Order: sequence, then structure tokens, then C-alpha cells
Amino acid sequence: MSVMGIRAVSCVRAACRPFNVGFPLRVDRAIAGNFQQRATFASSSSSRAAITARAIVYETHGEPSDVLRTHTFSLSDPSATQVRLRVLLASCNPADTNVVQGSYPSRPSRRTTYLGLGEGEEGLFVGGNEGVAVVEALGSQAAATSGLKEGDWVSFGRAQVGTWASHMVCEASDVVRLEVGGDNESITDVMACNVMVNPATAFCMLTEFQKLQKGDIVIQNAANSAVGQYVIQIAAKQLGVETINLVRERPHLDELRSQLKNLGKGGPGTHILTYQELTARDASTSSFGKTGKDLMKALLNGRKLKLGLNAVSGRDTTDMLKYLSESASLVTYGAMSRSPLSLPASLQIFRDVTAHGFWQTRWYAQRPHDERGRLMNRLLAWMGRGELQVPPSGVVELPLEGGNGEGRGTELARRTVAASMRGFSGKKWYLRFGNPLGGKGTKDEEPPALSEGNKQ
Repeated sequence: MSVMGIRAVSCVRAACRPFNVGFPLRVDRAIAGNFQQRATFASSSSSRAAITARAIVYETHGEPSDVLRTHTFSLSDPSATQVRLRVLLASCNPADTNVVQGSYPSRPSRRTTYLGLGEGEEGLFVGGNEGVAVVEALGSQAAATSGLKEGDWVSFGRAQVGTWASHMVCEASDVVRLEVGGDNESITDVMACNVMVNPATAFCMLTEFQKLQKGDIVIQNAANSAVGQYVIQIAAKQLGVETINLVRERPHLDELRSQLKNLGKGGPGTHILTYQELTARDASTSSFGKTGKDLMKALLNGRKLKLGLNAVSGRDTTDMLKYLSESASLVTYGAMSRSPLSLPASLQIFRDVTAHGFWQTRWYAQRPHDERGRLMNRLLAWMGRGELQVPPSGVVELPLEGGNGEGRGTELARRTVAASMRGFSGKKWYLRFGNPLGGKGTKDEEPPALSEGNKQ
């Protein structure tokens, strides 16, 4: 496959290389009782009865603020190989909006009888890809085949399972047990909700395409995105790698610089540049007092720039590419500019630069279940130790009771998804039905009101 004259390499390479995190990841199998007290889910005797569940659904693709609505349905026992879950928290990522719009390659399946609809009715889509849940009931074979038990916290190893719900039933093989309790007692619902997508993407891109050594340096754009923030932290605190981080000009830029530099504290160096500073030809126009070329020369200090991470594409990425060294890799995981990725042919011909795509969904699909679990629990352990911080969060609590269609739940869901797409917000948004963890759950807040400015 070629991209504008540059060789493009398969979007997922070999499995993550062995990586010594410097401490053991323990499994405390005695924690179930602790978390059964923290989570309000059904007992074994009540698990045999159908329960009332709620979900955020849509019938047709369109703008989330137009098509999303609540749906109440009866959820019965899991089959032999399935588990029933009480969802503790579900993420609202920008990709979720693209799924609802119909523009994302990974899409959920329509549900009919699962949602209490008749066989002849057109099914509904349940939104949500990422989340954390607690095991509430297991089918007759699920415990033996998966090792799960009631009270376990789980994430998801398969895309588009429909996490925007109060409860759900899925195959036991679709979930990944999270190691909480014991050494990981400090894990919160927000931490556990984050391990599936963004930090996993950051870690795999940093470890699969180049053999980075301590003291190496990488460059990335969209550095203030959720993935970008994890790149800074993992590079600095786990790999000992320096980062050059590109962001857009914005109000309160100094605050953003300080925030991002603080994420890399303790590492070899975290440098924050705007795209204008990278391309400055007049030193007087840059806050560094240098042209972009001189600034990059000083930052690299003779080192090779072997890896570039791209979530923007368009002209800004082309400007970044000029500084990649011989045999470097460009890894693209997004196209926020909605512009084509344009790579000068000279980079491939004379520097042997290769272009790769990366999609975490495909990575999971091509990896065995235990490897998905090792990755998620490694990230979760770093979070529990304070070595990996999640972005600021906004948790929105939807009513656990109510009918279908318009209402408070529908309004809040639409506002929350719209908020997840707002630029410069600096916050990741989450949904939950009720507060299954009670006082232990992250405090909820109101999402911004819908307006023409944030109606996506």
C-alpha cells in the first residue's frame, strides 16, 4: 500500500515486545467481597430473575444530539458462556460520535430481542465502546472457561459491545478481568474505564515500531489529546524517552505548556511547541527566540528522531515530518484536520522513512485474550502507583428509572456526547446510570448545555 508516494506498512506489527516494568503485577483473588460491598449488584439468588436495564440507543445513524435516546428493557439471565454485567462507568470518546454518525469503520450490530423488541421489528444500536463493569452473574460454563467470578471488575477486549447501559450481557470472552484490590486498592472507576483505548494506543505506538532506548527522542502532534498525554507520561516515566510535543495556538497556552510538562516530570525532557513555532522563519515571532529550524536543532542536539506520532495529518504533519531521521517511522492514528496525509517522496527515497497506520481495535482483534489482559493490567498498575495520570474527568449520572425516548436521560446523554467533541475542553466525559458505587464513585457533574456551537 502506498500513501502519496511513501511506502505504507501494515497497521499492526508484531506483538508488543517484552517490557520489564520493574515490579510484579499481583492478582489478589480474595478481593471479591470488598468490591461486592462497593458495587450494588444482584445477589446469586436474584440473578436468576430478569432485571430492568437502561441503555442509550439510536435507530439510524446521524448527529448524536438528534438520534440518541434512552431505552428501558428487561435483561434476563446470561446463557452458558455469557456474563451479566453492571456497568460502573462508560467513556464518551470522539470515536463514539463518529460511530453514531456512521463514519467510523467499526460499528455495533443491531439488537432486537436483546432489547425487548419483537422479531419483526428493526433493531437498535447501543452506543459505547469503552467502559468498566462488575460481574453480576455468570452462565453455567462461563466461570470455568474464563476464570471470572461475581464481583470481578472487567474491561472489554472487543469493540462496540455497547457500554452506554446500566447492565449488559455479553460473552465471557469479550471481557478482560482487571486486577483491582491488593496492591491496586487505589484504583478508581475512572482509571479502570480508561485502560482499553487511549493509554493502550500510546504504549503500543511507542513500543512496536522502533526500538527506543533511554535518552532517545520522539515527536508527536495533538500532544494535548488524551493519547498525547499518555504518550508524554509513558515515554518519560517508563521508557526514559524525551518528547517534542506539538499543539495548536490557543488561549491560556502557558497553562497548557505547564500542564503537559508536568506530566513528563521526572523524565529526560518534555518540550511543548506550537505549530507556528515549529515553522517560524523569523526568530522574533517565536517565544523561544529561535527559528523553527534552529529550535529543533537545539532540541535534537545531534540525536536521531526515529519516531513521529500523527493524529492530525494535513500540512502540520508534513512540516513535522521534515525532521524525521533516516529509517524513522511515522505512525498515524488519527486525522483531526480531515486533510490528506501528504508525505514528500524524498523522505522515503533518501531517508527510508516508513509510514504506518495504527488502530487499537485491530490490535485487540489480532491478539490472544491473555495478551490483551496483560496490556490493560500493566497500564492499570501504573495508574494505581500514580505513574500514569488520567485526563481531567467529567462524570454524568443518568437516571436509572424512566421510560423510552425524550426525557432527562436522553437530554443528559446528548449533552455529554456533544461535550466530548468540544475543542480546548481539556476534559474527558463519562456516562453512568445511577451511581453503582455509591459514595465510592467519582462525583458527577452537569455537562455543558447543548448549543449550536457544540451540537455535533
